[in-house]
Formats: sequence, structure tokens, C-alpha cells
Amino acid sequence: MPNLVLEWRHSASAASDAAHFRWFAGTLRCTNPNAGIVEPEEMDFREVLAVASPYLGELVGEFTDWTPLAARNRLFVETVDTSDPWQFSNLRA
Repeated sequence: MPNLVLEWRHSASAASDAAHFRWFAGTLRCTNPNAGIVEPEEMDFREVLAVASPYLGELVGEFTDWTPLAARNRLFVETVDTSDPWQFSNLRA
């Protein structure tokens, strides 16, 4: 079964990202003043995307057969777990 890969077609600079985050955090505090400190996992992703989407551009979802092992060991030998390509040890940081 192919994997679904989501990617943003446009990206912003780090300074712009930081400014947008501060603006969004202020917006969130105004819309939910009694929420207190909110962890990212607790935030409503729909609300975040509603605010962020105009700045991020088009979100495209496409099925693909890509795995973290694609194009590995081409230039030099690496230690990879070929039994399960989605293991954390196979991801590059």
C-alpha cells in the first residue's frame, strides 16, 4: 500500500515563522483566554490550519511508494534496518 506524504508547497523563513507563531499565540490567547498553557498536542489542528493556511500555501496530499530507505547506501554504506523501513533508526535528522 502506498504511503500518504503531505508537504507544503511553499515555505517561509525562520524569522517569518517565529513572527507568525507569536501572532498566532496571541490570537489563540484572545479566542481562548481561560485555556492557560496549552501543549501543541492539545491544540485543535483545524483552528491552527485555519489561521496558518493562508501563509503556508497549498497543502497537497499524494500517495507514493517512498520510504526512508529510498536512495540510501548510494554514496556510502550506512547501517539501516531493511526489515522495517519506518524504524526511527532509518530516519535522517
